[in-house]
Amino acid sequence: MEHYLCEAVIPSDIARTTHLVEAILNLAHEFDEKSIFGIQMSLVEALVNAIKHGNGEDLTKHVTLTCIVTDNAITIKIADEGPGFDPVTVPDCLVDENLDKPSGRGLELIRSLMESVQWNDKGNEIEMRQIKTAAA
Repeated sequence: MEHYLCEAVIPSDIARTTHLVEAILNLAHEFDEKSIFGIQMSLVEALVNAIKHGNGEDLTKHVTLTCIVTDNAITIKIADEGPGFDPVTVPDCLVDENLDKPSGRGLELIRSLMESVQWNDKGNEIEMRQIKTAAA
């Protein structure tokens, strides 16, 4: 397999994410179906979070995406121009008292679908990584 690098900068417009998601999924075509599903769901969630929560849907602000695909993994970084946040302070959406609260569900989804997830110190850039499973 070849190594791929994809970089894109888009305005904070959710409609602009569709082609970007398609391009990343095309790069990940050698991953198994379950991994591709996880990559797609996590990618969409992270882009929407960056646009809505990070940049406040301000069309003058941009979201930057970097994707690296290697023989055994895909790494996706998404950064916004917002103030950032501390992911540790987001309430656990799986705890009984938070089940009816809307916040935190996207982060939990990303964490459950990707092999590793981390944020920069400012909290305005997420790095998600999925490892390619060996063929059976």
